[in-house]
Amino acid sequence: MLMPVDQRNHLIDLCSLTRLAVGAASVSIARFDGGELSYEAAEGTGAQNVIGLRLPSDRGIAGYVAHTGQSLVIDEVHSDPRFARDVAERIGYVPNSLLAVPVVD
Repeated sequence: MLMPVDQRNHLIDLCSLTRLAVGAASVSIARFDGGELSYEAAEGTGAQNVIGLRLPSDRGIAGYVAHTGQSLVIDEVHSDPRFARDVAERIGYVPNSLLAVPVVD
């Protein structure tokens, strides 16, 4: 189900503010939808390729965070076995480090 445009715009604004606050090249927000992560908003490098992306929730660092509820800071993602490099390459941005935080309502 598509998110209303005004809600998506608010999430994109949140991504933008977060990116500026932490000095990140890119920030994205995904919704954990059972077996998938649905990327609802993004800002920064590769953002145009992230919004609307759906990935199995058992893949990657974001999937790990969604399943465990544990925040992660990873300084060298290329050395972490959870890192889904193929997805990052497909998006067009391969980070060196990553911060992933679950948001629970």
